[in-house]
Amino acid sequence: INQTDKTAFVRDVTIPDMTSILTGSSFTKKWALKNAGSEHWFKRRLRCMDSDYVMARRDSPGILVEQASISLKPTTREIVIPDTAPGAVVTLAVDFVAPTHPCTTLSTWKMVNEVGELCFPNLAGLWCLVKVYDL
Repeated sequence: INQTDKTAFVRDVTIPDMTSILTGSSFTKKWALKNAGSEHWFKRRLRCMDSDYVMARRDSPGILVEQASISLKPTTREIVIPDTAPGAVVTLAVDFVAPTHPCTTLSTWKMVNEVGELCFPNLAGLWCLVKVYDL
């Protein structure tokens, strides 16, 4: 682990944890992140670490039929992180579509380098945690 490469969460710019979101709606989550080390961040990306989960029922021949998604759906699985100098703060944005079923759901994201290796494997990363409701 590179001891001179560090990151620090600054704040949720939009959609703080447990924000209520309407089922099926689109929204943009933004995080402010600081390059807290002495390494310049070049060619880095923020990658979605989620697995997809669905609610399903078993059809008469035994085939699973999706009933409702309970996962946040990002419009992309990876975003580019602008080159970031040591000490600088960068704002990262991901567009999501909320599940079609009321639930509390989480999407997690981690920084990777130009070859796809995790930059900070022991850190939790960034996340979007929302309560999805129906009218």
